[in-house]
Parts: sequence; C-alpha cells; structure tokens
Amino acid sequence: MSKERNMKKYMILVDETKAVEELVTEGMYDQSSDDVTSVNFPQPNPKREERETALFHSGAEMDKAGYWPGTIHDLLGFGIAQPDLQREFSIIALGSVCLLYGNRRYVAGLCEVAGGRRISLVCFDTTWGARCRFLGVRK
Repeated sequence: MSKERNMKKYMILVDETKAVEELVTEGMYDQSSDDVTSVNFPQPNPKREERETALFHSGAEMDKAGYWPGTIHDLLGFGIAQPDLQREFSIIALGSVCLLYGNRRYVAGLCEVAGGRRISLVCFDTTWGARCRFLGVRK
C-alpha cells in the first residue's frame, strides 16, 4: 500500500472572504500573536470552498504526494475544523509569508503553549523540529 493511501486526509472549509482576524476569533485560540493580521496576510482570493488537506514532515514529501503548501487561510480553517490536533504537534503553513522585523520572513503556525491553543508567527528560516508538521492542500 502506498504512503499516500495511509496518509490521513482532512476535508476543511476555507473561507477567504473573511479577514484573518475574524478567522482567529472563530478558532477560539487561547493566545494569538499580534502580528497574525490581515495587514500581514491579506485576503488572497475572496472565495469559500472545501479543500482536501494533509499534514507532512517536509515540503518535498508534500509535493511528491500532489499537495502544495497551505496558506494562513487554510491553516485557520484547519484549526477551526481540527482544534485539538495542534496539541499533538505544531502545524505550520508555508504558503503565506510576511516580512517583519528587518525583512525577516515569517509564517503562521498552530501550537500548544501551557495547555492552551496558540496561533503565532514562526521565523521561516528556523530549524523545524520533529514535532512540526506542514499543512498541505491538494493541488
């Protein structure tokens, strides 16, 4: 059986008609970074649709399985649909990048901090730990 058949897939609703702040509120996070905003992550395509997603250990693995990196809107939809999964591992969206603090690249991530759910920004150039998963969206 191929790896893709064993891969857990998640159908989620992605609502790009809403601002990032609205989706953060709907996700009911215990903590949210002040930089997770629609100023840093504008609405890409104002549409609302279901998307097939999966979690990966690497971008190469994601591409090989026929997925592209999830955006912040995908990540926020995922957090709403699967609120407890971020307690198992951090979930990162590599498909939306913002420049902050001297033009350093940041991406959004879901994680658990002190038992609470958090959405925050992570420096893109970091070393990703074994507890990180990358959100992929079916191409």
